[in-house]
Amino acid sequence: MSASLQHYLTHHPSLRQLRSVILQQQDLLHQIQHWLPMPLSSHCHSVALQQTRLILAADSPVWADQLRYQTPGLLHHLRTTHPSIATIKVCSRPVLNPSDLIRPATSCVQHLHVHSSAQLINDSAQYIEDPTLNTALKKLAHTLSHG
Repeated sequence: MSASLQHYLTHHPSLRQLRSVILQQQDLLHQIQHWLPMPLSSHCHSVALQQTRLILAADSPVWADQLRYQTPGLLHHLRTTHPSIATIKVCSRPVLNPSDLIRPATSCVQHLHVHSSAQLINDSAQYIEDPTLNTALKKLAHTLSHG
């Protein structure tokens, strides 16, 4: 990785903020997976916090239904560490690669808010004067947005 890119990844406020959000979401996902019974915990693969609503994603509609049954207990647990959470919404978001289902929880970060991350990277690129880095960030944002 070039020194210029490394500098922006660690010093640019928007990218630092993105990293912080991802780490917070990863920590929250680990807490939730800890509270969920097996095998359900391995099928809850991403979280997003939108103001007072927590959004959980399961890898299939069947697991999403099972996760919905757990939301009252999860909400009770979460309010001790995240009192701002008022509601939980569960959705089904299939994992693209079946081998991802058995990956360790620490690699779940790649599935978190790809669209909003892409938008943040694209917005940040607008303020980068280095044409090579600007182009690289825009390309990364496009790749994240369009797979």
